[in-house]
Amino acid sequence: MSFAQRIRGKARLFRLVLRSGAAGRGQRRAEHPFVSGLRKGQVVPHQGGHWPDAHPNTLAAYRHAAPRTQILDVDLWLTADGVLVCSHDDEFEPGRRISETSWPDLASSTAVPRFTDVATEFPDHRLNVEIKDANALDAISALMEPDELADRTCLSTFSPVLARALAGAVPRAAHARPTARRAGRIWGHGDVVQTMTFVPDATSWLGPLAPSALRFLFSAGSPDATRRQISIAAKKGLSLFAWTVNDATPLRELIAAGFDAVLSDEPGLFDEPENGS
Repeated sequence: MSFAQRIRGKARLFRLVLRSGAAGRGQRRAEHPFVSGLRKGQVVPHQGGHWPDAHPNTLAAYRHAAPRTQILDVDLWLTADGVLVCSHDDEFEPGRRISETSWPDLASSTAVPRFTDVATEFPDHRLNVEIKDANALDAISALMEPDELADRTCLSTFSPVLARALAGAVPRAAHARPTARRAGRIWGHGDVVQTMTFVPDATSWLGPLAPSALRFLFSAGSPDATRRQISIAAKKGLSLFAWTVNDATPLRELIAAGFDAVLSDEPGLFDEPENGS
């Protein structure tokens, strides 16, 4: 990528950041299709699940996951020729990166699927999408033009700037972004909290919109403190999500406390009675 292309990309990024504030004023939905009609207390296979016979972020993993959940959890990278693919890491083999590899070369040597393959094969599932690659912004914006796909998708990233740009580029999707608030106020630890909004998030100088959901990066805290905070969130009408919980005891406690969805790597937890089959 040339210097001029990088500059143009940065300029577009910040135009979208500004749009995320201006376009979203007065348009906040009371509820987004991503969360409407969700079964309470779902155990969602993280990245499609870590199955004995299937790697995460593969079609095989999502085929295992689909009957067990309404939400498919997906990580996205962009190939060198502009294809969105499902992978947690850029490096797929020692010394080889998705961002430096064309889709045909990647498909010939890995089980990494295209995001469109997942979205097409599972049209009735919500898509919880984490953007790993800032260069994927244009590809995501183009792919999300059909309202149906945007309406069942939540886009998230740990980059505050990219999160706001995504909100400007894909206003119909739900958007999760990192916040300054720490889960220390909730868990007794310092874990990340993400807020989820159902319209483009406003820039700080235009006045941020109130969150419609909270997403917690889990670590074990006081169950009593957790329940108090969950009660407060429930009174405010906030949906609650947690990731990634790989022990049965806290997973059951979170579901009992009122969480809408809890992500887990462990296949043995996906068929817990609380998963609401």
